[in-house]
Amino acid sequence: MNSTAMAVICLAAFAISILISYRRKLNTGVLAMAFAYLIGCFLMGLPVKDVVAQFPVKMLFLLFSVCFFYGYAIQNGTLQIIADHIIYRFRNKTKFLPFILYLLAFGLAVMGASAPAISSFLAPVCIIIGASTGIHYLIMLVLICLGSGAGSLVPWGQGGLIIRGIIESTPFASEAASIPLKVCLNLFFTGFLALLIVYFIFKGHHAIPCEIKKPEKFNSVQRKTLLILGIVLALVLLPAIVNTLHPLDAARQFAGLFDIQMLSIVGAVICALLNLGDEKKILLHSVPWNTIILVCGVCMLLGITTQTGVFDTITDLLSVNLSETVIGCALVLLGGFMSFFSGAMSVVVPLFLPVVLSIAAAGGHSPAALASALTIGAVMTCTSPFSTAGSFILSCIPDAQTRDRIFGKQFLLTCLLFIVPVILMATGAYGIL
Repeated sequence: MNSTAMAVICLAAFAISILISYRRKLNTGVLAMAFAYLIGCFLMGLPVKDVVAQFPVKMLFLLFSVCFFYGYAIQNGTLQIIADHIIYRFRNKTKFLPFILYLLAFGLAVMGASAPAISSFLAPVCIIIGASTGIHYLIMLVLICLGSGAGSLVPWGQGGLIIRGIIESTPFASEAASIPLKVCLNLFFTGFLALLIVYFIFKGHHAIPCEIKKPEKFNSVQRKTLLILGIVLALVLLPAIVNTLHPLDAARQFAGLFDIQMLSIVGAVICALLNLGDEKKILLHSVPWNTIILVCGVCMLLGITTQTGVFDTITDLLSVNLSETVIGCALVLLGGFMSFFSGAMSVVVPLFLPVVLSIAAAGGHSPAALASALTIGAVMTCTSPFSTAGSFILSCIPDAQTRDRIFGKQFLLTCLLFIVPVILMATGAYGIL
């Protein structure tokens, strides 16, 4: 069987995996692993060990270690108390509250909370605030979804770890930490601009003051957790910043040693020894095993697909005939379209990012700009009523008639928001960093 036929079979396997998982509520990653074995061994003639070797062990460890560590801050309520204090402090400045909440969602994601976790404890609070202040529900939707989505793309965030893991096996491995950070900043400014537009369309500046109960003080466990969290983030960030501003051998060495993966393991051990949380419950509930298996399974089938040469063919065609601007705008729309039917960071980005980086390498394009276009396009659909975050926030609205009225507007808003990243890509904004 020739390589073209094999490539078609592999791509069909991706589509079938997504379709079955959607209809039967199964994990796409497990289905992808099964297809990788069947296609790799029985159609391509690969030994089993070569198929198993496609499993991304590095990515698994990245996701596990960081989520395990930050699980302590989520379980013992440290992140929730931080959020409550920030909201309370700005309760009388409601005109600025949407932007404060956007920064809060971003900051919580930077500190390790997953986007679904942020939605779960911010959405009910934001809906209540919206009802009390007159801030439109769609403003709250945009700030929660895009704020948490942007924050999760820092190199140690859940989304950033996925991007970083993929980049490490490409010609841009030396930029594995910097590219996710650039994508994160690009999405942050895209989300902020989208929020600004929605803010004025739905008259967020007409908000009225609201009454919020004074939050509790940090207890002993939460103070210790916050200290450990701050130390780990400082050890990760400071050497990297120093190395960027003043490249020195010592700074480069420390930046390499103070890796987020192992620091997270050390931090988790310290939290466990200090009894700052229930380790078994954190391993069970705070580590996103379903997402980890999904991502690793998709990457496994992707590795088999890569061996057919289909991505090299696509790369050659696109890198020669199209400009960076055209490719980037197409990636925004492609990422958005695909993520309507599957997870942005669990399926769309792992599937297409290797191709995007190959196009960047072959055509001399900015890898950060093209990676930003794909990722931002995929993440923008998180505001859709069909997405996990979008549907959850919609469900928090108590009145059924209001929910029905918001549903159509929410879907239309999601489609219109794609204009923002397309314009930014077309004007070269994503290539500035």
